Amino acid sequence: MRGKQIITVNIISVTSFIIGDVMQPVAVVPGLTGREKEIAQLAAGGLTNREIGERLYISPNTVKTQLKSIFEKLDVNWRTLLRQYWK
Repeated sequence: MRGKQIITVNIISVTSFIIGDVMQPVAVVPGLTGREKEIAQLAAGGLTNREIGERLYISPNTVKTQLKSIFEKLDVNWRTLLRQYWK
């Protein structure tokens, strides 16, 4: 039982760290998965693919692939245009 409590506390701490400085959505962003929303928010906040990958424990190439999908779904061409969805 104690091991489960420690793991839960650690997960909450990591989640708070990741979400703590993420931009908040201005409008509902339909069609994006939860992970795509995380990546889009971080990219809109100015983080590089490498920085996003380090925060989410994924490779920069995975970030690049996800951003390509996000751009197609939101019909944008540049990461700076993602800012219209987050403040």
